[in-house]
Amino acid sequence: MYDDSLHTHIAAVEHLADHGIPAPADWQALRDRWQSAAEGHDGGAQAALNTAIVTGDTKADLPVLTALALAEAQATPVHRATVRNALAAAIYPRLCELYATVAVKNYTTAAQRFDKAAQRFTKAAEIVDPEADPTSMVTADDRTRKAWTDALIAARELDAAEPVLAVAAELCGTPTGAPEQRLPLTIDPGTAHRRRLWEAFDSTGRCGRWPALHRLGATIRALPDPGTLEPYRRPLPLEVRQERVKGPYVGIRQVTVDPCDAEHISVISSSARAVVAGQP
Repeated sequence: MYDDSLHTHIAAVEHLADHGIPAPADWQALRDRWQSAAEGHDGGAQAALNTAIVTGDTKADLPVLTALALAEAQATPVHRATVRNALAAAIYPRLCELYATVAVKNYTTAAQRFDKAAQRFTKAAEIVDPEADPTSMVTADDRTRKAWTDALIAARELDAAEPVLAVAAELCGTPTGAPEQRLPLTIDPGTAHRRRLWEAFDSTGRCGRWPALHRLGATIRALPDPGTLEPYRRPLPLEVRQERVKGPYVGIRQVTVDPCDAEHISVISSSARAVVAGQP
C-alpha cells in the first residue's frame, strides 16, 4: 500500500516539476535517496567488496562489506520487496510532510496560470464566437480574425493547464479524479442550468468545452482554495409524468419534465435576491 501511495505521490510532484512548479530541495534530496535505494543494482555490495580488496582500500570496512555481500547473495525477490516496502512506509509520510510546506503555494501558481489562460480565452470569446465557421473569417476584420486565433491558442493553454491544476489540488489533499470534482475546480457555474452546464462541459469542438461554457455565462476560473471544493453532481434523469388534458376533451397525456428546471429557477431567484440585498 505504501509503495503504491509513494509512487503516486512522487509521480504527481514530478508532473508539476515538469511544468515548472518544483518541489522543495529537501523533498528532492529524499526522493533521490529513495530512488538510489530502490533501484540499486544487484551485486552492489559484492562489487564494492571486490574493489576494496583488489585496490587495497584501507578505508573500506571489509567485515561489513563481506556481511553485506553475503546478505545480498541470499536475498530473494520477496526479501527485496520486504525491505523496499518497509522503506516506502518510512519515507512516504516524510515526503508528504516536506511537500506540504509548498503545496498551497504551488497550487496558487498553477491556478494563476490557468486563470491567465482563462482571461485570454474569455477576452477573445467576447469578440468572436471561437467556433465560428473558418470561411467567415475570410471577410472578417483584423480584430475579429485575431480574436478567433487567440481563442484557439488560449483554449489549448487551458487544456494543458487544467490537468496541472488538478494534480496541484490533489497534492493539497483535494481529490479531483471525477468529472464532478473537475468541473467546480475550473468552472463557477453561476446561475447556469445544471443540465445545460454538463452538456457544455462534455462538449467538444475546435476549442473544446470552453466556448460552450462561456456561452452559458459560466465563469472559467481556477477554484481559489482547493480545500473548498464541493463536487458538482450530474443532473437527475428526466422524468415522465402524466398530466390531465384541459379542454372539451378530458384525457391524460405524458409529459417530460426536467428536474433541473425547478432548480434553475430557484438559483436565479436566489441570485436576484442577493443582488437586491446588496444594493445600497
